[in-house]
Amino acid sequence: HTHVARPRLDKADLVVGLGAELLDRPDDGLERDLATRRTPDQTGGVRMSRFIQLEGRLSLTGANADRRLRVRDSHLGAVGASIAHELVVVRQLGPLAADAAVTSALAPFAIDTVAPRVGVDPAALKALAGELAAAAGRTVVVAGGSASDTANGPAVELAALVLNLTL
Repeated sequence: HTHVARPRLDKADLVVGLGAELLDRPDDGLERDLATRRTPDQTGGVRMSRFIQLEGRLSLTGANADRRLRVRDSHLGAVGASIAHELVVVRQLGPLAADAAVTSALAPFAIDTVAPRVGVDPAALKALAGELAAAAGRTVVVAGGSASDTANGPAVELAALVLNLTL
């Protein structure tokens, strides 16, 4: 029996999904964790969390997001890397900012380069990066779902890992 790591969605002020299907796959149990902080009547002074979903086709998860950015599954890896570029290279956030190999690997993924190529508004990606930076230490980026089942899946998963390590 293998133990799979679970993100602590109940502790996050901001949850960002890179194609994640948190509500579409109830057997994973993440729907309950996300719902914990999604009610407006929080007790104990805990704020309601925000949820932003980046996905290609509209899913139940995306329909329930506070904000949804339409990004083809095949482009989610590059878009995730562009957000990582903004945070790590441009804003110098997190432990990877001092790693020359990481900054070199992220160099081709500047938002102003990636956004036009994939048909996403660069201002929307920069705003999302700003929101993530503001919530650093209280945010979780989740990948998965059909986007992770594609040939581009490892890139999507890696982008989520880099973003979580940065934040």
